[in-house]
Amino acid sequence: MEGLSGNSIIKLFLGFLSVTVLAFLLLVGGFLAVLFMDSDSTPKQQQGSAAESEQAKKEIPKDLIPKYKAAQKRFPAVKWQYLAAIHKVETGYGRTTSPGDPAQKKMISSANALGPMQFTPQTWKDFGIDGNGDGVADIWNEDDAIFSAANKLSKQGIDTNVDQAILRYNRSSEYVKNVKTIAKSYMADPVQVANTGGKVAEAAGGFVWPVSTKKISSKFGMRLHPTKKIFKLHDGVDFPEANGKPVHAIKAGKVIRVANDANGYGLFVEIDHGSGGITSLYGHLSEQSVSVGQVVSAGQVIGKVGSTGASTGNHLHLTIKVNGDPVNPETILR
Repeated sequence: MEGLSGNSIIKLFLGFLSVTVLAFLLLVGGFLAVLFMDSDSTPKQQQGSAAESEQAKKEIPKDLIPKYKAAQKRFPAVKWQYLAAIHKVETGYGRTTSPGDPAQKKMISSANALGPMQFTPQTWKDFGIDGNGDGVADIWNEDDAIFSAANKLSKQGIDTNVDQAILRYNRSSEYVKNVKTIAKSYMADPVQVANTGGKVAEAAGGFVWPVSTKKISSKFGMRLHPTKKIFKLHDGVDFPEANGKPVHAIKAGKVIRVANDANGYGLFVEIDHGSGGITSLYGHLSEQSVSVGQVVSAGQVIGKVGSTGASTGNHLHLTIKVNGDPVNPETILR
């Protein structure tokens, strides 16, 4: 390198070394970026929908949750909680059966819908796929059925219109409501949200029990309605208590409804607790002790236990909603 001084040569060498180190760092950075992404190239921080609530852990058979999540991984537009909710509403988490299995009869509807996720032969022809990789798309196999339900919801646009996609699964507005409510209870436990310092946290502390008993006679979720004899969502919990016992507001708030729903809640009181979008409804009362617009404190008596409306015995029905959607009261009151 004729004409270059010793200092120039050193500077050139250092420049070359700097470029080499920079290239190496960029290569390592790219490798780490890939390392901290899931195999579907979705950043970890976007995987929040994969978490299950305490309600989901308690209610869903443990070995089914990984199957729902695997279906979501293949069809990212479909949150696994919707698959679980549909599975519950359709067949009560019906499992794989073989021909002649007595349980198979319970998974054949009057409309000739078959299997754990209830496909008709035509919809299975349109959306049925092989979920477990055995080379056969079997309407009676839970893996195939779950993946096929995800395929159906994905193709029917659940990413842009959840209600419409679920409605195409079962053409009933009540069905859509039930599936969405159950799915939401599997997504975000209000207590878990409260612990993150979100809006619900402002109202999540300081709840009091509405009656003297802590026994629950009917839990939140799908059930056979005791008087209507149809399978539908029980949007709250029931506390068995003697007629005339006091009912207390679970938290301070403003009374927004005092009414009589003869075919449902009977005499009831509803309170808006303000911050966090939380409301509470107290049903089947024998007496209402407050009026609309009245501000009440936590623990204040707002009525008395009874058996009015669609009721088979003395008890308090408590519904708690967050931003208009029913949630499991047990997750709030605990």
